[in-house]
Amino acid sequence: MPSEVGEPSSPSSDRDDQNTATLGVNVVGVVTDELTAIRASWSAFEYEMLLSDLQQIGPIVGLPAYAHGQPGVWLRHDVELDADAALVIAQTEHRMGLASTYFVCADSPFLHADEVRLLLPRLRDLGHEIGLHRIWGLESTEERWHFFGFMRNETQNVTFHAPGVPPWRLAAHPAGAVVYSNLANGVGSYASDSTGRWRWGNPKEASAKGLPLQVLTHPFWWSGGEMDLRALGASWRAFLPQIANPKDRNAP
Repeated sequence: MPSEVGEPSSPSSDRDDQNTATLGVNVVGVVTDELTAIRASWSAFEYEMLLSDLQQIGPIVGLPAYAHGQPGVWLRHDVELDADAALVIAQTEHRMGLASTYFVCADSPFLHADEVRLLLPRLRDLGHEIGLHRIWGLESTEERWHFFGFMRNETQNVTFHAPGVPPWRLAAHPAGAVVYSNLANGVGSYASDSTGRWRWGNPKEASAKGLPLQVLTHPFWWSGGEMDLRALGASWRAFLPQIANPKDRNAP
């Protein structure tokens, strides 16, 4: 799936090679086939710079406007790795008078149930929309949605954790049609910070294909921190195969 959003003239674009080099590191910061930690590529301050740059591309719009093809930039976040980082990003957007959509993965091995339950009302209080980030092939039940505090009317639209699955398949799923139909039909453009770098180009480059622009970010990559993978055992490898596999780590 195409993806990538970078800042038209921000430091993070210039650091792309560095981001690639530090994506998978051992505890002393040397790239190895056996990863023990992942390091964020950018800081929260750089995310604020990104938001400023994105507003130069077009107005920030919500999911309904994006889905109807309204020219603008839709901010999407898939929360898979770090609930605290998601809250920092949400606070930054709120401070700048912006609202976005947070799709939270209740089945991620990186997130604890208590973290998810605490995060959701805080995102709502900041004026953001909430949805479910579902693992492709794993059908979350109504009971699980409510267990984590999701309201049914907030989870009509979902995103999928589906490395390698093409947009047309995601759009064909009833729950994914609103988010993925533009991508599947070639309407507008798309950028993502997948695996901590703009693997397919930055947002300015992506937006040249036309608006609306969907910008997908994963808050951990903007936290400025590092995450130890050893406590997770093997579970993180199945969840992040594009990082776990050395051959995929630097693939476009």
